[in-house]
Amino acid sequence: MSESKDPGAPSWRTLPPSVRLWALFSMHLMAGFLIGTIATSASVSWIVGDASQGWPISLVRFGLAWSSAFIYALPVLLFTQFFPQEKLLLQHVSRNPLAHVGWKPFLLLPLLVLVFIPGDDMLHLLNRSFMSTGDLLEIEASRKSVEPIVRMPLVNDLLMNIAMISVLGTICQELFYRGAVLSLFTRWLRNVHAAVWITALISTLLQYELSAFLPRFVFSGMLGYLFIYGRSLWLPVVTSVLYSTLSFVYIYYADLYPGLDAALTFPYWIGPLSIGAAATLILLIRRYNEPKLPEPPVV
Repeated sequence: MSESKDPGAPSWRTLPPSVRLWALFSMHLMAGFLIGTIATSASVSWIVGDASQGWPISLVRFGLAWSSAFIYALPVLLFTQFFPQEKLLLQHVSRNPLAHVGWKPFLLLPLLVLVFIPGDDMLHLLNRSFMSTGDLLEIEASRKSVEPIVRMPLVNDLLMNIAMISVLGTICQELFYRGAVLSLFTRWLRNVHAAVWITALISTLLQYELSAFLPRFVFSGMLGYLFIYGRSLWLPVVTSVLYSTLSFVYIYYADLYPGLDAALTFPYWIGPLSIGAAATLILLIRRYNEPKLPEPPVV
């Protein structure tokens, strides 16, 4: 959809979506650099999830949520101030999802996450098969730095991870990647599929976790299509929250029951069927929403 231009607005506020996209990423990178610089001081290293200085784990988890808000949500808020016409991006969050989308698509989301589990497992195995032994040893060593965060001996630890990381962190990241980046890419490229997968690639690369590149890339693509076809940011938010919550619940019970890993393995051939079933559910959401909502979210 073409944008209406205010003839009285400064020229820098009427820049095309491609330039605005670079402006948004510049704000994001500056926020990340600022957080990284601050976190080099041992006295505030907790804000990036560093538990090596003996900080209480609850404080470290709070720091992860705070840094997500600063790195992802704050740039979007500043971006909408520099470009007032982009305030429509914030409607993806403020709009009532049940009134805008309806309740039926949200009922499909738990099923979507569950049917994707075998596909996710297959993609993890496939991803690891492309990595060298040295890469895998490096990744295992880096995981030890976050081990205190994912170690959840008590239910309170589980609930804290869900609240701080699964819920708050996810909302901030989805506002940035799907609500802002995907919207701008769609308007720039005029191609929904290219915009979805480029956004998925960027969001996956910026996670800096090569051992989970393929599953994160595919899942990010699913979130993009949920946003485009479901026409609400809350669909990818809820899906990602459910996915992350299920991961924390699995880790929690895997520590309690060491044999759980072996019990929840899937035959390799189920993986493609799992991904196909997930894609089918997304298409069902698209079919449900198309007659109701003629306008896409990327106005």
